[in-house]
Amino acid sequence: MLNDAIKLGPFLLRYHYLVIIISGIIAYLLMRHRLKSSPDTRETILNYAANSVFIWFVIWKFSYILFNFSKAISNPQTILFFSGGKNGALVGTAVALLYVAFTVKKTEVNHKMVIDTFIHGIISFLAVYYVALLFLMNEVFQNSIKLVVLVVIYLIYRRYRQKEHVHKKELSLQERKEIMKKIIVTIILVGLIGYTIYNAAFSEKTAAVGIEKGNVAPDFELVKLSGETIKLSDYKGKKVMLNFWASWCGPCRAEMPDMQELHEEGREDLVILAVNATHTEQSESGPANFVSEYGLTFPILIDEAGRVNETYQVIALPTTYFIDSEGKIADKFTGTLSYEQMLNGISKLN
Repeated sequence: MLNDAIKLGPFLLRYHYLVIIISGIIAYLLMRHRLKSSPDTRETILNYAANSVFIWFVIWKFSYILFNFSKAISNPQTILFFSGGKNGALVGTAVALLYVAFTVKKTEVNHKMVIDTFIHGIISFLAVYYVALLFLMNEVFQNSIKLVVLVVIYLIYRRYRQKEHVHKKELSLQERKEIMKKIIVTIILVGLIGYTIYNAAFSEKTAAVGIEKGNVAPDFELVKLSGETIKLSDYKGKKVMLNFWASWCGPCRAEMPDMQELHEEGREDLVILAVNATHTEQSESGPANFVSEYGLTFPILIDEAGRVNETYQVIALPTTYFIDSEGKIADKFTGTLSYEQMLNGISKLN
């Protein structure tokens, strides 16, 4: 399934963010359940967790200003639509961890209990997250590897905790057997998942024309703003970033300067095609004025009847497809793309 978002009235909800929210809720409930035997400290630890998540989110979101100060000043809309990306996530994680360490140190809460709860919460979150991505995002191989690594990390942590427990109380023979059973079942389960994923990822498939990942992108013929007629198939052999936009679209205004910056790098293996949803424009001069305002020099295509937008099932603007040199769809992104996200999408193309 390549559709990556759902439109709820005027709002756009990306499945990726929905997965994060659901994973967070499940992790929170599991942490709460794990602390059921310690009601006195449960709310305190869960408050630490909630506060650290909030701190992480604020820093991740607004660190865009820190890493892209000139862009944020020249185009303030970018602050609303973009985040600090991977660098912002790393800074947010560091600050959140410092907050937890400093706060716990000032209180009398059991430090080991806090660490254990946080580790189980993070592992639970990532486990649900990667399993969901296996079914929703089609990145089967990458997410399966991450899931297997996560299981191994969890087993190592469990083993470490069991050794700590052994020092305090020698395990009975029956307890040892139960632990071994769980480890064996986990290894078998991971093996079966890996085998199934391997077959799904590497089985031979004939590429059909369509808008799913791996499909050959539907060809089309449109007129450029300059008057020249072109086809998508004219660019076979090159990587294509196919963007759908409109001049009234605020998020489009936020991402276009980054798209122009990418175009100006002059990569010979890459072409950017920006299809204007002309059937939604409020005036005929809207697209031309927009292009002039932002100094866009990559091909601007006019979709007067909206047929190409319909073919590619564009439910919201902007929407971007990443098409490889063989003309196959590698990825789709509904919503605003930052420069970092554009580079990430292009890096997946052959």
